[in-house]
Amino acid sequence: PCGRPMCGDDGKWKWGPAFQGAEWQRLTSIDMDAIDDDDVALIVELAKRWLDDTVPNQAIRADERLVAQIGHDTFGAAAAVAEARAAAAAATRSPTWIRRSAPSSRRSSMRST
Repeated sequence: PCGRPMCGDDGKWKWGPAFQGAEWQRLTSIDMDAIDDDDVALIVELAKRWLDDTVPNQAIRADERLVAQIGHDTFGAAAAVAEARAAAAAATRSPTWIRRSAPSSRRSSMRST
């Protein structure tokens, strides 16, 4: 997940629909070693909303409006691509009972003379 504002169609930056501004500010100020129950609960809620595609995904590379150029804007989009690629890869593999073992490179009859 990526805790960041979103650029609207009007070009104005705003916090997304997942949390209100104060919640985002709290999320971005939590220490890396969060132990407070309220902080942990907020992180858990962030994760749930990320999985529901309400919180944006962290792009590998984004444009000036933080739209993914490499990667996907949501978890759901990334998961769909990963699942499609896994299914395509599985479809091209033959079942293990059809696979033949590679020929042995050993020559048992080879003797030095």
